[in-house]
Amino acid sequence: MKTWSFDSPDPDSTFRMASLLSRSIGETGLVIGLIGPLGAGKTVFAKGLASGLGIEPAAVSSPTFVIAQQYLIPEGAAPRPHVLHHVDLYRLESEDELDAMGFADLFVSGAVVAVEWADRFSGVLGPARIEIELEGPSVGEASKGGRRADVTAFGEVAEAALEDWVELAERTSRSQLSAGTGGSGRGPQKSVTWLFVLAFLLAFGSRLSSLGSFLSRPSSCREAVSVEQDELGTLRVVCDEMAVGGSQADDAKHPNYLSGIGGLLYGRPMLLSEVSRRQLEALPGIGPSRSAAIIASRKDAPFESLADLERVSGIGPKTVAKLSAWLRVGPDIEVRTRWVTDPVPN
Repeated sequence: MKTWSFDSPDPDSTFRMASLLSRSIGETGLVIGLIGPLGAGKTVFAKGLASGLGIEPAAVSSPTFVIAQQYLIPEGAAPRPHVLHHVDLYRLESEDELDAMGFADLFVSGAVVAVEWADRFSGVLGPARIEIELEGPSVGEASKGGRRADVTAFGEVAEAALEDWVELAERTSRSQLSAGTGGSGRGPQKSVTWLFVLAFLLAFGSRLSSLGSFLSRPSSCREAVSVEQDELGTLRVVCDEMAVGGSQADDAKHPNYLSGIGGLLYGRPMLLSEVSRRQLEALPGIGPSRSAAIIASRKDAPFESLADLERVSGIGPKTVAKLSAWLRVGPDIEVRTRWVTDPVPN
């Protein structure tokens, strides 16, 4: 279980925060419980969620009298959820009514389920969900122009979505502050953020050091007999022994893998414009679905920076930060037939 809170002083802020959450929802969907008194902004939140998913927010209305409404999510270049279920439990008197309306059938893979008044029947949302409790217009700091929303995530999928949501909200808040417009996210303390930045720089510095050593070595292979590439993109360069400058023993100390998966061991991230689906699946925490989504999005438009990965459904700032150790954007930076990797014997 993970928790977070954010300020929501007005309907526009509530709408924007919901839209940010939609960007953190993967193709498997998410269950969202909306809790709070009348006028707290539950339906506004649902509208913002719909907008972020590509649904016209004007088409979304409170389902108080019809209990549930469904909206198809437009298809995109990358896999994404296919339907938004907007449910209101305010008028229901018992869980038997939930069974009669087929409530349990809404919880399928690929569905985003947003349930207003989710606290009326304990446990109906299941173990994997995000609960958002919005303060009413006359509660807490409302008289001072501010309200708070408390968020709790249950289950691995919901917790991952919350992490990405927090990162998006923090970044948006920082951008607003730099522009002098203020922000609304209440994420971790700045010191924690700076510790993360420092750790990232140290890790990246280590890779640069390794890469610098790699690039500084004089070329020893003057004539390549062959250049082979396996299905994972790893290159293997074979040199004629007579064309080798320097000792074979010295050459053996240097990386055998100049690119692809093997190159990661020597501080050489893979090029995002060329990386294959199978290579992506080999990276920690990616898997087949996200790999397919990245490849599909790349066909639609090139990635100009790693941050562009956030346009892929289910990939947020947390995931992009992790991928920065494995992927890069930009021109190739190495002559791939440079080192002796397997000299031909006499």
